[in-house]
Amino acid sequence: MGRKSSCLPPIECPCKRRLSFFIDADIRLQPTTIEHTLSLVKKRNASLLTGFPHFPTTSVLSKLLVPMQHFLVLFHLPLVMANLTRRPAFTAAHGAFMFFHHDAYKKIGGHKAVQSSLVEDVALAKEMKRSKETVILANITHEVSCYMYETNKEVWNGFAKNAFPGIGRSYLLALGISMFYITTFVSPLALAFIGLFTSQLLYVIPLLLIWTLKAYIDWTTNQKNGLFFLMPFSALMLVIMLHYSIFLALRKKGYEWKGRRYS
Repeated sequence: MGRKSSCLPPIECPCKRRLSFFIDADIRLQPTTIEHTLSLVKKRNASLLTGFPHFPTTSVLSKLLVPMQHFLVLFHLPLVMANLTRRPAFTAAHGAFMFFHHDAYKKIGGHKAVQSSLVEDVALAKEMKRSKETVILANITHEVSCYMYETNKEVWNGFAKNAFPGIGRSYLLALGISMFYITTFVSPLALAFIGLFTSQLLYVIPLLLIWTLKAYIDWTTNQKNGLFFLMPFSALMLVIMLHYSIFLALRKKGYEWKGRRYS
């Protein structure tokens, strides 16, 4: 995962099973976080609960890219799809917050089982599903904050490390994603300008629709500061980051993150 992680001492949940709780050093929890997590784990009989925290945005790149983590999950992998199937393909996870049943974690071999994976949090969740365990991807943005990126450089390196490996290093998928995002989320801005200058107001509707979609996702994930207006630029930057990540992979010099280099 690239950041300093720690495992809290195993605790007992109301279902009398031991739990292992992995969080990162840049995580901030609310006083009720553990209680709410335990309740959801018991209710869903889950062996792993994970989620994408709230990400405060400070730098220019963080405002463009960081909220896109929630957009990617909720637009491409709705929570209902992630939570109602054990198929590994329908899996997302965030290593900064992973709440395991201890026995299930040991059964899959723990972090050692995925130590060769650059995106080990997702790999862990997939291993849990392959072991027929229930994995819950929860909206934890009102309970957990993650101060992952403080500078533009950290955002750049972090997304470069995860973008291409995160889609399985598939060039075909990268091409499809690039074409889809340019067509669906970037071109409506140009279309809107054309509509305004030619008095064809119908041309503005696609931009209004993507703004509405992004605003809804920002609202549900506790990102409420008008960043949805940046959606066309966020989508364009995401495509640029994906291709930069591919470029780094082709150079075979690895990815830099927090002073370390990963391959």
